[in-house]
Amino acid sequence: MRANTTSLGAYNGIATNAVMDLAGNGAAFFDLNGYNQTLAGLKNTVTPANAALGYITNSSATATTLNLNLGTGNTYTFGGHVVGNLALVVSSGTQTLTGTNGYLGSTTVNGGTLELANATIATNSTVTITNGALLQLDFSTTNQIGALVLNGVSQAPGVYNSTTSPTYITGSGNLIVPATGPGTFTVSPTVTGIALAGANVSFTGTGGQAGDAYYLLAGTNVAQPFSQWRTVATNVLATSGSFTFTGTNAVIVGSPQQFYILSNTNYNP
Repeated sequence: MRANTTSLGAYNGIATNAVMDLAGNGAAFFDLNGYNQTLAGLKNTVTPANAALGYITNSSATATTLNLNLGTGNTYTFGGHVVGNLALVVSSGTQTLTGTNGYLGSTTVNGGTLELANATIATNSTVTITNGALLQLDFSTTNQIGALVLNGVSQAPGVYNSTTSPTYITGSGNLIVPATGPGTFTVSPTVTGIALAGANVSFTGTGGQAGDAYYLLAGTNVAQPFSQWRTVATNVLATSGSFTFTGTNAVIVGSPQQFYILSNTNYNP
């Protein structure tokens, strides 16, 4: 049973531009239940030890938009989770999300800043950033997305970050827009280097098909079908066909053996 559950199916209720404060008092859940909602921000003011920080979700099959219109200069930090069949829009101010989110719709930054601590933008979603707005990626990995639109212009397949698009993206993270369809091995790619750093593993190499998406799969048994291997990294190969894949926390501590393969198919997107 969920504690502190509120549903907009029960009342069409929170005042526009109210602040949604899920303080984590035994796990608070707010269900948009098919209603679009505008809030001044999401925040947690209390963080009890070992308590969930709350969820904002949409349990309805009807897609829902959560619009965070914080107001210029206002900053809110939410440590809970935004999940379900909803799209997220930030219109002003700075909204920081530090939880492991799982919402399925698009991510739009029309104004202000959306700051994400984790690479949890949905794989098939569209990320849209307008002029004057900013997406801050605080993670160190690459988040695969379906499409990237910068000031109304759809971007070509590739990797986007604070170096390639400093007007729109800041932070240490990357967004990757794969090419349409799987990559094609015109010749067998050659791995030229492997590096371990704690639980992270990196592969570098050459000889892949430029501009196509490839996936680094990890498994513990070479006899397993690839659908049972984990996708631990993805990248779009550079013009030269060279590549670098870094699998963050890809190494399973205590496993007696682990195997990796560079694939042109993502078996577990």
